[in-house]
Amino acid sequence: MSGAPAWGSLEPRDPRSLDDLLAEAVAAADPGIGDRIATQPAAHLELVALTARAHLATEELLATAVSSARSAGHSWEAVGTALGITRQAAQQRFGRPAGPGDGAPGLVDDLIAGAVPGDTRTLAPVTALTEMAALEVYGRHGWRSIGFGAAFHTIERTTQQWEHKRVYVLGASRFGLEAEGWERIGTWFPWVYYARGLGTTPVGQRGPVEDDLS
Repeated sequence: MSGAPAWGSLEPRDPRSLDDLLAEAVAAADPGIGDRIATQPAAHLELVALTARAHLATEELLATAVSSARSAGHSWEAVGTALGITRQAAQQRFGRPAGPGDGAPGLVDDLIAGAVPGDTRTLAPVTALTEMAALEVYGRHGWRSIGFGAAFHTIERTTQQWEHKRVYVLGASRFGLEAEGWERIGTWFPWVYYARGLGTTPVGQRGPVEDDLS
């Protein structure tokens, strides 16, 4: 078994080039292909298919990275500059139709009133700069994130308080979190989201949760 670190555990100063790391990640998806490709012509087509899957995956990562940058307040002009293309090209390529959180009239009004365990709501709009503060407040009131996307979180009412954590997808800090009771919600590049139940009764019904965010 190789002693090389798994993808996602690499340190920022890893001496290998990005090309090397991507090639290793593709090869790791099918560990036997390196042996087959030397003797089996069909393995070359398998490599084409595998690399195509990797290409689609990196396209999705790029799209979510752009969405994250937009959520952090960057303009299409800035995104285009980072990509080496024009503002118009960036917006045409990565602009998307309105999602569940787009155009919502502020944070969900008074989630506490009338909600029972198991109810879900859309918390929107939130940004990369505001989502964790919002989740902290709603977590105290018994809500936990169960899904997310550009500018929104889907949250569920429960019978206990929750805390939420967001860590960089390549950061070593995410390793060991599950052993500490954190539940992985999912990944929205460049972040991985976690939630952990506190086992304490939610904060009482004191009116709109927005009051705590002011």
